[in-house]
Amino acid sequence: MTAKDAGRALVMAVLLAVAAGACGGPGGGADGGGGGQGGSNGQGQKQQGAAIEVLPASSFDPGPNGGADLPEPTFLIVVRECYAALRARSFDALAPKMTTIIESAGAGADSGVVVAARLCRGLANLNDGALAEAARDLDTAEGGLGALPGDPKHQLELLLLRGQMVASAGRQRLGEASAYLDRAAALAPGQAAQLEQELAAASGASPTTTVPPTTSPATTGTSATSTTATTVPATSVTNG
Repeated sequence: MTAKDAGRALVMAVLLAVAAGACGGPGGGADGGGGGQGGSNGQGQKQQGAAIEVLPASSFDPGPNGGADLPEPTFLIVVRECYAALRARSFDALAPKMTTIIESAGAGADSGVVVAARLCRGLANLNDGALAEAARDLDTAEGGLGALPGDPKHQLELLLLRGQMVASAGRQRLGEASAYLDRAAALAPGQAAQLEQELAAASGASPTTTVPPTTSPATTGTSATSTTATTVPATSVTNG
């Protein structure tokens, strides 16, 4: 068995084990309730949930070929699992699952799989209110964006930029947050106003902002725009 095959088998084993509750700990089921050691990453106290949750608005679109042209099939498995857990708000279950994949990645592991896992863990921690942990993973994932394949990269990059924007705003690094806003708006110009409202809510500048639902074109697999959803307290935000 090659190193890549071994890595693929390990990822599959991790996903299956966690789905069966082996890694969730007592009370750490798919609904994200209960959490082994209190933190979404199993390290330290769990903080209050984020003011804004960065979530995908739909399931992952692997592109026109259904992911058949991806260099590593495991990548698609990890990203689909990530999207499903984020949409279900199973942050406490998602973070340790991605941690196991990251820590088990050997020399033959596909770098795109690790980047995707770090992005997913970063968003899980962000949505749980663990800003410092989230920022570390999002920074690392941002540095590895070049390892992601074409169509998925466009979707994940927008999700990452929105996560970075919210994480920076939450730590009152408004200059950084504004820079991420500009980059995200360049990828999704039709969502620029929506992004500005999300940044305002994340920074606390407009806590009572009501963001109306908007509709954007569905992802075709070739567009550089991806749809994500962001939730503000008492406000449901959905793009696409």
